[in-house]
Amino acid sequence: RTPNVMTTDFLITIEIDGVTSVRARTVKQSQELKNPRTLAKFEIERQYWVRRGIDWKIITEKQIDEALVFNTEYVHNCRTLDGFAYVTPEMVKQIIVMLKANDSDRVSSLAALTASIDFELGFAGGTSLFVFKHLVANRIIKVDMTIPIRTGKPIGYEIALTTLKTEDARYA
Repeated sequence: RTPNVMTTDFLITIEIDGVTSVRARTVKQSQELKNPRTLAKFEIERQYWVRRGIDWKIITEKQIDEALVFNTEYVHNCRTLDGFAYVTPEMVKQIIVMLKANDSDRVSSLAALTASIDFELGFAGGTSLFVFKHLVANRIIKVDMTIPIRTGKPIGYEIALTTLKTEDARYA
């Protein structure tokens, strides 16, 4: 008899107020929760994590925030500067300075704001928008990820340079 291999989709490490905890999450379509075999497997999985003192839950499509998924996909390809050799750390620093100077602007659309930065700094169109997305993807710029990022609309953001990772210190 071959043993069944069971997996958990996500093992997440979270730090809240200096306390680190681990959470296990399994993702399934809500329709699959009607299957008794699936539920039996989930019970085995649940018991496994309970014995280890780890919070375990099932996530379905009903609990996934569509805006969060949209925004994550929108910024993900900008996480690194790889493939964008024309964008230097010095350019990123200049854009950060301009974004800091405009972080209270809740009237201009993201497209208008970044286009004006490109114009003022003499950068190719789209450079500041790419860098904005890069900084969001790396959590240097904080935005409410539950509100869809629309370039044609204003966006509230905060530049959190204190969250820079050591390898991102080149932007500080």
